[in-house]
Amino acid sequence: MAAEKSTEVRKAARQFVLKEEVIAERKWLKLEETTYTDPFGKTRTWETVKRTGNKKGISADGVAVIAVLQRTLHYDCIVLVKQFRPPINGYCLEFPAGLIEENETAESAALRELEEETGYKGEVIECTPALCLDPGLSNSTTHIVSVTINGDEAKNTRPKQKLDDGGTLGNCSH
Repeated sequence: MAAEKSTEVRKAARQFVLKEEVIAERKWLKLEETTYTDPFGKTRTWETVKRTGNKKGISADGVAVIAVLQRTLHYDCIVLVKQFRPPINGYCLEFPAGLIEENETAESAALRELEEETGYKGEVIECTPALCLDPGLSNSTTHIVSVTINGDEAKNTRPKQKLDDGGTLGNCSH
């Protein structure tokens, strides 16, 4: 007689975090070991990166700005910034981005970051809800903010970056 196959389906257990232990903490980030239960009720561990500090009145940690430069008789262009990123020991082309300051809206943070990093002044068209872009590693959240830039306005014809002390960017690309 052939062996019977089991048709029993295991019911998935509720997953949840049991504890979080700080391994290292610095000015901007902390590394934690997270203990949680998997779908089968087994206890597992995960290494997690989290932002430090609890800013009041913010809806997410940061913003990324998808800025479209519009000029008469030119194609629309997406504005990017070139930044050196130490974790990869190299340069990246990125959307202008940065952290939201305490009691600042995502929209105002996006316009501030756009002007600081590119010199352009724009108008917010749309803002997403807070998104977690790398949930397998971090709890960091970001709003994606769509902005248009009127390149025909005098203030946008010769933009100049307005970086703070810690800011270093390569040339703006568009």
